[in-house]
Amino acid sequence: MSHDDERPLKAMFSKVATKIRDFGKMNGKFGSSKASRSIGPVDSLLEQDKRNTFASARRLSKAAMAREFSVASGRRRSWLFDKRAANVADCVCAQKESSRPSFSSLFFMLPVELQLEIVTKLIYSDIISLRKTSRAFNSLIVANEHEIARRQIRVYVEPRYVALYPPNVPNKPTFEYLSKLATKSIAASELAKALATQLYNDFHDKYFDFHSQSDKSLIIRYITERLRFSLMIIQHFLEQFAERKLWRDRVNGYPSRADDIQLQEAILEKYYTIDQLVEASDFYRLTLYLLWQNVAMPGDHEKIKRIWAIVTDSLPAVQDLTKFMVVGGIPELRNVYRKPKPSLRRKAMSRFSTMYKNEQARYTKIGKPVSLLPRIYHPSENIKRYSTLMISPNIFHLWIHPAQNVMYRKEVIDGLNQFRCIDEIVEHLLDGWDEWAYSPGIEVPSDSDEEGR
Repeated sequence: MSHDDERPLKAMFSKVATKIRDFGKMNGKFGSSKASRSIGPVDSLLEQDKRNTFASARRLSKAAMAREFSVASGRRRSWLFDKRAANVADCVCAQKESSRPSFSSLFFMLPVELQLEIVTKLIYSDIISLRKTSRAFNSLIVANEHEIARRQIRVYVEPRYVALYPPNVPNKPTFEYLSKLATKSIAASELAKALATQLYNDFHDKYFDFHSQSDKSLIIRYITERLRFSLMIIQHFLEQFAERKLWRDRVNGYPSRADDIQLQEAILEKYYTIDQLVEASDFYRLTLYLLWQNVAMPGDHEKIKRIWAIVTDSLPAVQDLTKFMVVGGIPELRNVYRKPKPSLRRKAMSRFSTMYKNEQARYTKIGKPVSLLPRIYHPSENIKRYSTLMISPNIFHLWIHPAQNVMYRKEVIDGLNQFRCIDEIVEHLLDGWDEWAYSPGIEVPSDSDEEGR
C-alpha cells in the first residue's frame, strides 16, 4: 500500500477514535445504566483501564498514609521513650517557667525595709526555718540579724525578762541570745505548770474544794502564769550564785557558810526589786515544799518503798537537794518533773546525786584525780563545771536565810517569823483569780485539751 493510500485510512481511524471518545464522555456525563444499553468491546476496554488507574492511585495513597503514620508514631515514641527528646522537652518547659517570675524573686524586688517588715511578722522559730529555705533568705536574715532580733524582743519578749537577762551588747542582740532566753523561759513555764498541777492534784480538798472541777484547767493556767516569772528569778539567782561561788572558791579557797550567805545577799540586793524578792521567796519555799512532799519523801501508802529507800540509801537527803538545786537548777528540776510518777522522780534525783558524787571524786585533790570510776550515765555540762563547789548541806542556807536578812534590813518585815506559811502562799497565789477567770473575752480550755497536752 502506498503512502497516498495510507493517509485516507489514518484519517478515517482518527475520526472513528474521536467519535468513540466523545461517545464515552457522553456516557460518563449522563450516567447511563447498564440495563438500558449494551456496552461495546471498546467501551469495556476503556472501563477496565479506568479501574486499574483508580486502584493504582488508591494503593499509592495508602502507602503514603502508612509512611506518614509510621513517621508520626515514631515521633510519639521518641517523645515518650527517648531521653534526649525528653530532656529537650524539659528544657522547653523550663524556659517557659523561667519566663514567669517566682514569688521569691518578686519578694526580693521589694526594698529591704519592706522585706524586714514582712520577715519580722514571723515568730522566732519560723525565722530560723526561713533561713534554711534558700541562700537569699539566709543572706537577708544574717545581714540584718541585730535589727530582726531587736524587733522580736520589742514585740514578743516582756521587758522584765530582758532586764533579768540582758544581751551582752544592748543595741545588738543576737539570735543566740534569743535562743538562750527562749530555752530558759520554756524550762520555767514547763516547771511552773508541773508544780501547779501537783499543787491542785495533791491539795484539791484543802485549797480548791470550793471550785468546780470544770475550772481545773483554768486554775492551773492561772497559777502557771503567776509562777513563771518567779521561777525565772530563781533560775537567774541559782546561775549567778553558782558562777560567783565557783570563781571565789578558785581564788580565795573554800569560804565558810557565812561567806556564802553574804554572797547570796549581794546577788539578791543587786538584781531584784523588793516586790520580786517577796514573790520569788514565797514561791521558792512553795517549790521546796512540793518537791519534798512529792519527790523526796514516799507517801504513807508507800511504806515498803520508804523502808527500801532508807535501806538502800536511795532517798534524797537534804544536802542532796541543796546540791541538786545549785548544780541542776530549774532545767534539771524540770527534767525530774517530766517523770510521770513520784518513784521515777526519786530515782532521777538519786541518779543525779550519784553522778555529782562521782564527778566530785574525779577531781578530789588526793595526789591525782580518780579517773577509774565508771561512768554509767554521762554527766551534764553543769555537773562537770560545778563539781568542785563546796555546797552547804542545809538547803535553808540557799536563798531562804539570805532573803530573810535582806528584807529584814530593808524593813519589809519586822521579824523573821513574819513570812507567809504555805496556806497563806497558796491564798496569795490565787489572789485575783476570779477577776482574771471570768473577765469578758477569756477562753477557757476544756479538761480534755489540758489532759492531752
